[in-house]
Amino acid sequence: MDIAKIFGNIVTENLGERPGFARRMVRIGCAAQHIKQELFPEPSLLPSQRYLVRICLRYIRKLLAAPGKSALVNLFMPCELLHAMNVNPMCTEGFSGFLSIGNCESACLQKAEEMGVPDTYCSFHKTLLGAAYTGLIKPPRFVASTNIVCDANYSTFNAIANHYSVPKFLIDVPDDAHESCVAYVTEQLSGFVAFMEDLLGRKMQPERLTAAISNTNRAVASNERFLTALETRYMPTTATNEMNKVLMSHILLGTNEAAEFYERLANDAKGGEITARKRILWSPVMPYGLKSMDEPFISSGSFQLLPTDLHFDAMTELDAQSPLESLAKRLVNNHFYRKTDKRADVLLRIAKRLRADGVVLFCHWGCKTAGGSAYMLRDALQGEGIPAVVLDGDACDRRNMSEGQFSTRLQAFFEILEGVA
Repeated sequence: MDIAKIFGNIVTENLGERPGFARRMVRIGCAAQHIKQELFPEPSLLPSQRYLVRICLRYIRKLLAAPGKSALVNLFMPCELLHAMNVNPMCTEGFSGFLSIGNCESACLQKAEEMGVPDTYCSFHKTLLGAAYTGLIKPPRFVASTNIVCDANYSTFNAIANHYSVPKFLIDVPDDAHESCVAYVTEQLSGFVAFMEDLLGRKMQPERLTAAISNTNRAVASNERFLTALETRYMPTTATNEMNKVLMSHILLGTNEAAEFYERLANDAKGGEITARKRILWSPVMPYGLKSMDEPFISSGSFQLLPTDLHFDAMTELDAQSPLESLAKRLVNNHFYRKTDKRADVLLRIAKRLRADGVVLFCHWGCKTAGGSAYMLRDALQGEGIPAVVLDGDACDRRNMSEGQFSTRLQAFFEILEGVA
């Protein structure tokens, strides 16, 4: 019995005429899964992975229970500032991914398309728009985003802010890394703090921002220990687990939970075995819920799934004495927002550090950044002797993902790698 599919069907069937009921069902389903993971965690998961699942479910429950205390943000928003103001950041990719795992995305996608959102639009953004238009999610307190890296950011967040009639704030990050760009973004971050203070009627407490910066630096230090261990050791993982980790490396960065997760992750990696498995680096996102995606990494014993390059753009140490400038530097230097040759340099550095035997470049449906750079990245990797393959698919919308075709191409690439000494 596929519980997720049954649950998804119930939500989908009621979303059009009974959005309140559908919303309650999503809350109940999330709560039930959270309780299950607390009492009966998946035995195959490592301690850090069990903790990750619980924290992600707790995060979703917070958003569903208190939307008025949340802000809709994009993945690259510096959320330390929101945590310092006790605002829960609701991330497009995180929430849409949760709906996809629960088989609830189809009705949201259909509603968005009925409202004129094009077929070629990113399915993460389209799912979120549909969730807003159907009433599956209630209005957030405000909307805030950066222009990194997705060209859908402005239109999606602007549309939702207008739909709910809530305030919005956009941080414009220049596509260069000069000192003047850092100063420009720092000024905007200061304006964002003032925006939140005026809107929420309270001042940001310096000690809360200091604590958030400290939590980020704890996470960064532990992540470095994790990566060092991973250079030579094996850790079992899945696509869903790796995508859940993106919440920790972005949206929950700055919280004690994220710092605790990375400490546990480093400890688990330290105890990993040393094997001769082929090591696969993935870029940038992974498709959810495909058995064919996880099978080579779970059952065969031949392959190691490495973290995606999404885990490397925000995990940088911050200066507690100049927090806004430090966050601005992180935004300005984000490798996903640089020219493709810069991103290729970073991807090569990651691949070499983690001793990747091959790289999968996944072109997520509607993502012009992934599609436009994939073949240039492939050529750069192969020029350095690292095999790479470009795969098309959809990480959120099952309608755009042919699992059979995807599995065949992925398996063919694995067979090539197995033949490489």
